[in-house]
Formats: sequence, C-alpha cells, structure tokens
Amino acid sequence: GFGEAAISVSSDPAQLETMSHTVRVAGNVTRALARMQVGSQIALRGPFGSAWPVEACRGCDVIIACGGVGLAPLRPVIYHIINHREAYGRVHLLYGARAPGDLLYTDEYDTWRDADIEVNVTVDLGDADWQGHIGVVPMLFYRLRLSASNTRVLTCGPEIMMRFVIF
Repeated sequence: GFGEAAISVSSDPAQLETMSHTVRVAGNVTRALARMQVGSQIALRGPFGSAWPVEACRGCDVIIACGGVGLAPLRPVIYHIINHREAYGRVHLLYGARAPGDLLYTDEYDTWRDADIEVNVTVDLGDADWQGHIGVVPMLFYRLRLSASNTRVLTCGPEIMMRFVIF
C-alpha cells in the first residue's frame, strides 16, 4: 500500500538459497520497508533491467566505480569476480560516499582485498576519525595506471559521478 521502488539484488550470485537487497531509507516506500518486522510479507516484481556484462569483462582489467548506494547492485559483480578470479585481470573498486558513516559493507573490504581486489575508498566529508581519502570517486582514477584497450568499467551511483567516470 505504499507504492513501488526499484531495489537491486546485492547478494553473492553463487549463494542461491538467499537473495539480499540493500535498502537506504529515502522515501515512503523504503521507510515502510524499514518499519517491517521479520516474517512480514512483501510483493516483488522483476527482474527488470539487464545484467552486468561480466562475460565481456573476462580476460580484462576491471574497474568498479560506484558511489553511495550504487555499490549495492555491483556487490554481486564483486562476488562473481571473486568466485571466478582467474578469469579476470587486475580489479579495482573505486567507491565513495558522502561521509564515513554512509559507506556500505565496510566489514567486507578486507575479504575483497584478500581476493586480490584493490579497494579504494573516498568520502566527500571526513570526520575526526577518518584516515582515508577525501574527494570524489572520479579523482581516484588518477591513482591508477590503466591500459584503456584492456580495461572495462562498471559504474553505478549518482548521475554526476557516472558522467565524470565515463569521460
């Protein structure tokens, strides 16, 4: 009774017994979801959209560039690459959020690094405890040495970030 919202699957595609979604409370629908109790029922429609082109990335270096909740729909790609690590070249995650408290999946970064994924994180505004990079995701590209002909970029996040990522 609250409407619909497009929410991506954010779980490991190899874990078929469960499907996870990551929801940021931002409006009526997500606020209603956040108030639900375990065991409540919801209706799902889909899938909609298209899959990430992971097969087209095989044999290439991969950059996953995302901002905010845009990491959620790319998390299955990260796990797909981990599960098939030998099929991909260098993998870089370039991820940013407004503030350190907005970063998603922080407890998984070491697992991703252990799987030979270079994890680069930035925030727009650091706090007193933040020791990492401050700035926007496109600025993280300056830290990389890439071969354009052998690199594929997967991106999701704010429109302005994606515009700068593709230029």
